[in-house]
Amino acid sequence: MDEEKSKQVGKMQVIAFRSGNAILFSTSSPKQMVTTLQNAGKVDLNELQRLYGENAIRSDYALIQRILETTPSKIGVLTPERDAVGSSVVLMIKGIMVPGAAESGIFQVRSAHFQGFQYGDPRSRPKLLDVELFADEGGVRFVFSQKVTGTPPPITQSEINRVIQTVRRVPVKNQD
Repeated sequence: MDEEKSKQVGKMQVIAFRSGNAILFSTSSPKQMVTTLQNAGKVDLNELQRLYGENAIRSDYALIQRILETTPSKIGVLTPERDAVGSSVVLMIKGIMVPGAAESGIFQVRSAHFQGFQYGDPRSRPKLLDVELFADEGGVRFVFSQKVTGTPPPITQSEINRVIQTVRRVPVKNQD
């Protein structure tokens, strides 16, 4: 670990390694994305619920899963206008929210405590690999950063899996 380059920035923690690789770690509150979309007024949650079912806005995981499952092929000539407009809005959200590393794949991941998505395949050695994990109590996001060229060892799927499998919720202690 490179302690000089490792630091906390707001609610994010950057852990840098001497190899040049790094991990950015952040947390989110329960239903943070659902709440953000609702407060922004850009998406009608009732419309999302009508399009994708009651469970779509139950959690961030359920909402993101529905967004990722939406493809242009779900909009056709015979698609009712209301559904086509709703799906088009979801496709725009998908285009904004999916990280660039997802070009090499989007994968569902799960551990004993979390479920989520990994954006990017480490075998393609992207500069960034993004992992979002969700639980009822909140979420965790890891962004793995690596040098694309040079001698630093690439980040492997087994290393990402090790991080995912070891994430645990820690009870908050009262600071009285």
